[in-house]
Amino acid sequence: MVVKKNILFLGAILMLAGCASSQMKQRKLEREKISQTAKIYCDFVNGEIFPDIEVALNLEMAKRCDSDKSLSITNYKTPSENVGVMYCCSIKAKDESSMLNPLETPKKEEPKSDKK
Repeated sequence: MVVKKNILFLGAILMLAGCASSQMKQRKLEREKISQTAKIYCDFVNGEIFPDIEVALNLEMAKRCDSDKSLSITNYKTPSENVGVMYCCSIKAKDESSMLNPLETPKKEEPKSDKK
């Protein structure tokens, strides 16, 4: 009887965890959609997860931010006392050069010769 209760309890926990995970994914998708429309992105870089927070912040901002536009960086502490940095920036425009593989060089067209 105790084993059945434990199994039911475990099942309930897993089901709730699955729902929470699904809600988090949905919120992240919604954030991505809205940030693309508004052309602005904000995120939190956790100082406890990244002890080298300045490097982590630089890497995260380089992925999304347009360095030619204004940005905002603020020290922040979450309600659960996690210290980190909150940043907001304009999203960089997607162009063809950013879509290339970084190891791949763009192909140059050979000049056509006028030999007849």
